[in-house]
Amino acid sequence: MDRATEQSVSIIVPLYCGKQYIPRLIQMIEMCQMSLASSIKLELILSNDNPEEDIEESFSSEMISILVLNTKINRGIQGTRIRGLKAASGEYVVFLDQDDVLYPDYIRSQLLHIANADAVVCRCIHEGRQFYNTDMRFEEAVTKEHMITKGNPIISAGQVLLRRESIPEFWMNHVMKVNGADDYLLWLCMIAQNAVFTLNQDLLFEHTVNGKNLSLDYKRMILSLEEMYDILSENKVFDEFELRKISAMRQNALFEWITLLEKFREMFMVLNRMVECRGEGCPVGRRLKGIGIQRVAIYGAGYLGKRLLGELKEFDIEAVFFIDRNAEYLTEKIPVYKLDDAPVNVDAVIISLVRNHDTVRSALGEKYDVIYTIKEIMENTEPVICGTDISGSRQNYHAKK
Repeated sequence: MDRATEQSVSIIVPLYCGKQYIPRLIQMIEMCQMSLASSIKLELILSNDNPEEDIEESFSSEMISILVLNTKINRGIQGTRIRGLKAASGEYVVFLDQDDVLYPDYIRSQLLHIANADAVVCRCIHEGRQFYNTDMRFEEAVTKEHMITKGNPIISAGQVLLRRESIPEFWMNHVMKVNGADDYLLWLCMIAQNAVFTLNQDLLFEHTVNGKNLSLDYKRMILSLEEMYDILSENKVFDEFELRKISAMRQNALFEWITLLEKFREMFMVLNRMVECRGEGCPVGRRLKGIGIQRVAIYGAGYLGKRLLGELKEFDIEAVFFIDRNAEYLTEKIPVYKLDDAPVNVDAVIISLVRNHDTVRSALGEKYDVIYTIKEIMENTEPVICGTDISGSRQNYHAKK
């Protein structure tokens, strides 16, 4: 018998200066309702955390229930979620951020997959691509061992449909002062009480990334992670052995964030140089044309790879495909291949990474003759003729057959 009968779900959305999101949220939850049996009821709880801005309580829908909770105090995201939870009537709960996206089949699919578990986690889109990939496999990440030793594998609470009765009282009674790791604290508290997380392989959720995301505020995230550890340690939520693992994990997280910031710095320098080249009248595309390059493959379908794709299009250089080790998880404007599967009929491969050039070049060298990094093109390591007719002196390059 289908478990998705005679059930109710409360979607709790903390709002802060988020009035503009409300019409979209209502429409989104209505779309979810349309894919459900009439016996399954959805409730949208808009939990406002801005005491200086009331939300009108006149929002209505013929399909779903809508509850608006205004406030006289600022509680932070965890406190705002808990306030919504206390007002909720659903058997199941989703903690959704105001700018994130549930796909129309989200509720139906999550209810079908939760079975007897306490929570079900779906696959998701993050930064325009699937979040789980070769480096973080879905089946290995959402486990107790990963959460304790490697960090939070759930990019946003909206990925998770929770059985309301499985949400720990401990989490509700220990509201964090620093926003950021409150959902991670929730998952760890659930694990500590032996809650069962099950996986839903369907792609149902999209995490919106912008400059306001707490996950991108590394200073705040470090402070929040420290507070989370203190709560777990002081209250002996885990035994000493597991607490040592969590302590080591937070130190590793700090190192990884520092490493990531250094990578971002290097990416900025490359992007800045690309702008400088354009200002000098010799953009990347024109430089490649100057050495006879017409068809290229781009190694790395990240931020720089996509930026390079746009630069080349302007000069009618055909970027035929991307090469990326996570090809099976990517959907781009041009085809994406793993190296072993990539065609060879291009004039050159351009590496868009800011690190590991030698390793990547070595692997590509087994298949291609002409390989550049973005830096090499901009540093003019090959003869480049900008702004002139180079048809008579064009060098011919061919990939290995």
